[in-house]
Order: sequence, then structure tokens, then C-alpha cells
Amino acid sequence: MDKIVTEKLAAGKIPDAAIDFATDILTWTTEKLTQVQLIDSISLQVFDNLLKISPEYDEDHVQEYIAILVHYLQDPEFQQKVATLETVEKLVDLMLNFESNQLTEGDIGNTMHDLSTQTGPEDSASETNVILMTRVVNSLSAMSASDAFMQRFTLESPVIQKLKANIESLEIFPSTVCSCVILGNLATSDLVCIEIVTTMRIHLALIQILGSCEEQALLYAAAGFMRHLTFPESNRAILGQAGLIETCCRLLMNHDPTVRGEAAAILSKLASSCFPNIKKMIMETLPSHIKAAQLPETEEASQPSILHYIVMQALAPSQPLPSTTMKNPIIELGRTLVAILRYIRRSNNDEGLGDMSIEFFKTPLIARPVARLVRQRFYADARSEGLLGLGLMAQSPDGALCVVNEMKADEGLLNAVKEFAVEQRGDAQKTNESAGRDHQNAVVLLHGLATNAVSER
Repeated sequence: MDKIVTEKLAAGKIPDAAIDFATDILTWTTEKLTQVQLIDSISLQVFDNLLKISPEYDEDHVQEYIAILVHYLQDPEFQQKVATLETVEKLVDLMLNFESNQLTEGDIGNTMHDLSTQTGPEDSASETNVILMTRVVNSLSAMSASDAFMQRFTLESPVIQKLKANIESLEIFPSTVCSCVILGNLATSDLVCIEIVTTMRIHLALIQILGSCEEQALLYAAAGFMRHLTFPESNRAILGQAGLIETCCRLLMNHDPTVRGEAAAILSKLASSCFPNIKKMIMETLPSHIKAAQLPETEEASQPSILHYIVMQALAPSQPLPSTTMKNPIIELGRTLVAILRYIRRSNNDEGLGDMSIEFFKTPLIARPVARLVRQRFYADARSEGLLGLGLMAQSPDGALCVVNEMKADEGLLNAVKEFAVEQRGDAQKTNESAGRDHQNAVVLLHGLATNAVSER
């Protein structure tokens, strides 16, 4: 029945007076489909026919047509089947047309709210247009993460170029969120990420969005896309020079922990094996419009460095994340410090790393975010990085002093290190490589303290 009705609708063979009844039949039929029927060949034909007529909709039936399309698109297996160049382009056009022709300014704001990662079902707006737009964006975003999508689409695909233009328009729309997610899902290899930065230069628009937008859904999507672009080492200096470090500092002031987490993860990547970015973080002053968190035990710095700001933000209170899969800002900022330490502790001093090392260890409470990586028990990899970071600090008198001062402030830190050095010594050989590395790093840390912190015993 649904196949017959949609064929006649697409062919214009149903009189205007009967379209209401035809639409009702389609809605009722679709609601009753079994899982097997939902993904069979007939459903694919129904979907295709509806997609053909949707751009020519009349306002009385557009909501019903899109609701049916979305019903199909919420099934992951169906998404794989329709993730073709032609179908995705039609869906993107449908999204853009619906957004521009059917959504009021209030609808756009409510949709952006519903797309927020902090929004639960009980907070969802009741307007039908808002619900439909949210589901279209979420369905297209989910489709772009499928294997079928990755196999069929490239940066040269016409619909991807259309989404690129949508991002570069700098408009704060639900479709911009969708565009960031789709292109971010395509940015899964170094070659693609390098092309996006060096040839397409989308990062410039992303930095503008991240530097001015206040909508959480768009900030989170754009930051997630940008984090993918930081993976190739050759991109990092380009992104730092374009202002991404300062932009991430702004995002660390955001009220939402998911946005702060993405910004912190970006900083961690930017600091990894990239001398220009590390030098900027250590040696340059924080922009005046960004204010560092003030902790009770620290004096407010008149001209804090970017590094000082990173430390203060790592120690500032943070709300819990909605999901454990999201980036934790406190953990990622601690990792940023370890990434810097890895570089400045290199033996090669041709780049003036000695001066940078001095400035690094002069930063108040510099060891505390790294020590907190060790003290937390939820993220095993981060705990290992924390042990490594403290061990790197302990290899110089200045760094060892920072670690000792932190151990004085946190009596449990030394016991935690001893646990890895002593109690896990036997377990390291019979559990896994991670436990072995933890044991080794703890021993290196204690040896460094014994060597370089004699006066502090």
C-alpha cells in the first residue's frame, strides 16, 4: 500500500482533495512496519519516492513527509543502504530548504538547544518543526559515521563541497552543526586532514566559529571537527599560527564541560611534538580578554602566560560530563602539560629549550595537574602519563622541587607513587605492558627525586 501511494504521489496522480488521506495512509503504514519490512526493497522505493516529492511539498504536508523519512533514517541498517551520493545530496538539500523555509528564528534557537549534548528527552521542545529538524540533523550525522558513507564519499563529492560552503558562511544554524559533524567524520586519515587544512582551509572558518559562537551544539561539533584536524603533526603549527591556541583558551571559559573537554584535547594535540606551539604556550602572554581562574592559594598574575592559564583552568572546579566517552577537560589539560614536558626535556638544546624549561617550572602549581593524573583512578592511560610527567619533572633540580612541593601539599601522592613502584613490581611481569610501564615510570620518578631533590628531604 505505501509503495503504491508514494508512486502515485510522485507521479502526480492523486487529486489534491485526496492528498490528506494518502498522507494519513502513509503515516499509519510506516508506524506499523516490522524491522524486516523497514529495511526491505519496498521501503527503499517508498523512501526514494518520498524524497522526490518532498522538495515540492506544500506546507500542509511537509511535516508528515519528513516525519516518515526520519522514521526510516533512525534505523542504522537503513542508513547504510541509503548512504549514496545522490540520496545524501537530496537529504542535505531537504535539510537546508526546511531550515530556511519552515523554521522561525525561535525554532532555530530551540533546535540548537535540542542538539546540545546536555539536553535530555525531557527538555526537548514540543514544536513539531523543531523535533523534525533535530532528527534530520541527527540522522544525517549518524549516517556520515557509517562504513558505507566513508567508502562512497570524498572531499571532492559535490555534497561535501556544499557542506563546506555552509560552514564557511559562518551562520549559526542547525545545518552548520550537521556540516561540522559530517566533515569531521570524513577527517579520519592524515591525508584527508592535511588536505582540509592546507588546500580547503576550512580551519579558518572553524576558528572564527569557535572564537565567536555561544551555541553549545555548534561549539561542540566544530571543536570535535577541529580536534580531528590536529592529529597530523604537519597541521599543528599551521593551526597554532592561525590562532587556535588562543581560541581554545577562550573555550576553556565556557560553562559546558563537553566544550571545555574538546578545547583541552585540542591543546594537548597542539602541544605534542610542535615547538612553535609549545613556545607560544610557555613564553607568550594570555590575551587580555581571557581571564584565568583564580584559586584561593594563588596570587593573581598581572600578565599571566598561556601556560599559567592552562594550569589554573586544569585546577578549576568542573561539572561532571554527560558521558564517559567525552573528553574530560581536567585530564586533557594535564596531558597538555605532559606533552610539553616530553618536548622540553629533550637533550637537544638547539631551540632554546633550556630557557623554556626555566619558564615552565616557574609557573605556579605546575606539578599539580600532572599529579592529579596520577591520583585519579578512572583513566588508566592518563594515570600512566601522569607518572611519566612527574618522572620527567624530577630529572632536573627545578622540576624535582616542584614535585616535592606537590608531595608536601598532597600527602597521598608519594604513597600512590610507591604503590606503583613497590606493590606492583611483581604484578608488572604477569599482568600487562601498562602495569610494567607504570612501575618503570614510578621508579624513574623516585630515582630522579633522590638525585635532584636532596636538599628537600
